[in-house]
Amino acid sequence: MYPAEYVKCPIRIAPSSFADEVVMNESVHIVYITKHGERSVGVQEFWVMDIPAYVDFLSTTETSRKLNRDQADQTVSVLTFEFVFQRFNRITGVQLRVSLITITLLIGSCGYLLPGMELFVLIGSFANQFVNFMTMESYLPADFDSTPPIVTIAGCLALETVFFIIWRFFSWQVRAKYDFPINTPSKYYLHESYPVLLMIVLAIDKIRPALYFFLCIVNLYNVVIYS
Repeated sequence: MYPAEYVKCPIRIAPSSFADEVVMNESVHIVYITKHGERSVGVQEFWVMDIPAYVDFLSTTETSRKLNRDQADQTVSVLTFEFVFQRFNRITGVQLRVSLITITLLIGSCGYLLPGMELFVLIGSFANQFVNFMTMESYLPADFDSTPPIVTIAGCLALETVFFIIWRFFSWQVRAKYDFPINTPSKYYLHESYPVLLMIVLAIDKIRPALYFFLCIVNLYNVVIYS
């Protein structure tokens, strides 16, 4: 799975003669050594991790890893090199992960802002996330088999942002309906004579900083560990 994914590229070589004349060497082994003495080499965004080689003997009746000498004149030996690449993507850490960490911290700070400033920061953060999605689309490969974790995390972060924006508008509407201004002293909260809907809004607004802080920690953990 991106970005820690492996790609295998087999290369097969077969002689034009049968195995009674030409037999590929079964002990073929290739090791790539870089100028720094490392075993792997870079190929664009990939490292060559291994190059196993093996011989298959193809006859009219079967395919085997061992040569049947009685059918050598009807068997072709096929040598296969299997290049194993692992993606080594520097862009993920620099361009994508850092931007998600910044957005996560920005959203986490909203729990300690005044409601008007909170909404302004959330909308600005959502716009920033849209730009970040466009950046991801330009950097991520188009042929991945499943959704990369960093895209899933970014999507969850966007959903959280939309939820908080909608909640802020909704809570304002409820407060306006019951004439309960945002700057009402906390001693008037959770009074038994208040409507249930207003009490729910007041209770969630009361724990809002803790909720933002908790989600910030969870999102940071996911971005650092799983992306």
